[in-house]
Amino acid sequence: MRKLLLALGLLSLLAAAGAAIYWQRTSTMMQAAGPHSQPIQLEVRQGASVRTVLAELEARGALADRFGVELQLRVRGWPQIKTGRYDIPAGATPADILRQLAEGRVVLEALTVVEGWTFADLRRFPNLVDELRRVPVDDLIPRGYGSPPPIPRIFESGGTTGPPKRTAQLPDWVEQVTRWQVEDFTAGGFVPGRGLLCLMPSGPHGVGHFDRMVAERLGSVFHPIDLDPRWVKKLAARNAASEMSAYVDHVLEQARYVLEIQDVVNLHATPPLVEAIARNDGLVDLVNSKVRYLLLSGAHVDMDTVDLLRQIFPNTAIAMAFGSTMVLSQAATRVEGDSFIFDPRSPYVSFWVIDPDTGAGVPYGARGQVVMNHVSKGMFIPNNLERDTAIRLPGPDGQIGDSVSEVAPVAVFGGERVIEGVY
Repeated sequence: MRKLLLALGLLSLLAAAGAAIYWQRTSTMMQAAGPHSQPIQLEVRQGASVRTVLAELEARGALADRFGVELQLRVRGWPQIKTGRYDIPAGATPADILRQLAEGRVVLEALTVVEGWTFADLRRFPNLVDELRRVPVDDLIPRGYGSPPPIPRIFESGGTTGPPKRTAQLPDWVEQVTRWQVEDFTAGGFVPGRGLLCLMPSGPHGVGHFDRMVAERLGSVFHPIDLDPRWVKKLAARNAASEMSAYVDHVLEQARYVLEIQDVVNLHATPPLVEAIARNDGLVDLVNSKVRYLLLSGAHVDMDTVDLLRQIFPNTAIAMAFGSTMVLSQAATRVEGDSFIFDPRSPYVSFWVIDPDTGAGVPYGARGQVVMNHVSKGMFIPNNLERDTAIRLPGPDGQIGDSVSEVAPVAVFGGERVIEGVY
């Protein structure tokens, strides 16, 4: 009996030792190069399980030990993989393959423009803008820029409707947008050679970068402040009114320091921040004594508010801009009477104003939801339904698509409540 117990104990120890060795081997295998010497194209279909995908990878020669991978996943947790077509690099480790599938790093298809198609045919394309929340920016650089490609500038959306979306903007496009904005600032009343105070986001947002470039081109010193619009959106989402008010005060305090000391004649700010300035008598006096050009952008504002701001700041030329990170630019602003009309940068950018329930265009003069398209050498973003509504207007001769005015946000977009905050 004692010998039997000793034998069983020995077998248990051997089994435990074997399991430990196998666990260590599979842990190492997860980080080791796979057995496949060539790239593998893998299609993950809707509803496919991780086990099904692992079995296909094993059959295609990309996994040396599928059961070892499954053992690791049972302990560490099963990933949520995304559907789509993938290029699995030669020699990719099991860990890298699973990370690629979990992040949804799918193949970006090449675009071939069919002869005879028009801009209206952009409606044939799906709206893939949400993919820009998770696609690696290196995959957004067109092959036509050569190898190695120029280094892009990465600009992000405001994150109003979820995780931010990213665009990769190549040097040729950045230069084009800078020239457009120099023209826009000048036409709106910007005073060259005098300082620009920028109460706009910088960091990952394009607006801060382009303001700096425009100021340099116009011989003006650029004065930025520190503004995190995503934090304000989080405060607004949980109805933290006192914290949100304190953050706005923090931003205005930075503005006051600059206005009191520096030669500032030009101001670019979001409408909510300008409205907050208008409620502060000291800041109103500072702006009226110094600022002669005010550009509003980054959030919505109605014409009644603009009229009120003109009364509060009677010596200041007030301009307005409308754009989107998803079209990599802002529209050209046209003033007709007291109204601001926004013309897209045709032919690179086009707007449609539609009935969101039917997809059909609304009549001129009616309000609908804005669809934006961007087609350039550097990026292709078609058929993007924006979170904005606007009045549809005809554009100038030769323009593709609609012009818009009286832009306003929708209440809910993509199942998420739209929160503008200060940007």
